[in-house]
Amino acid sequence: MAPRTLPQLVETGPRTEDVLRLHRAHPDPGKGTPRTSGTSALAAEPAQRPARRLRALPGAHEGEEVRRLAAAITRATMEVLAGTRPVQQLTPWLHRDLLASVQLRADLSRAAREGASGPSARAHRATTIRSSHASLIEPGLYEAAVVVADAARCRAVALRLEAARSGWQVTALEIG
Repeated sequence: MAPRTLPQLVETGPRTEDVLRLHRAHPDPGKGTPRTSGTSALAAEPAQRPARRLRALPGAHEGEEVRRLAAAITRATMEVLAGTRPVQQLTPWLHRDLLASVQLRADLSRAAREGASGPSARAHRATTIRSSHASLIEPGLYEAAVVVADAARCRAVALRLEAARSGWQVTALEIG
């Protein structure tokens, strides 16, 4: 098999010095100066483009995929709160601003369990997912609700998932 060659780079337009040289060589017959001075044809300020969000077109099974992912992320988050999983394992899915708040809540839960007995000592242990639902808000944006039960009680978890380059990322997380 022959080695692959990279595509050739093509200039998208004339360089400024080429334009100036062309105007100096061929002045306008009616005037003694060129029509443009090179920079006067350029806009004073470049046009500002609004920030683009990455938009993914929803596939046939995308809602089901997001629902399962929300349940898996919720289970992993509850394991972090229980102290059985390090918070760094959530890094691929949780926005970096959420990681600190999950770590803080895990530290507070651990401190509360150390001196407690009864239901609070069993909080976040043996978590099971009771149900999960995901709703498409707009292309590339879902909100999910997950009901989890642990040894102490049932609680609701709300997540906002946005399409990212590497998959889905949780940008908002509320644990009841």
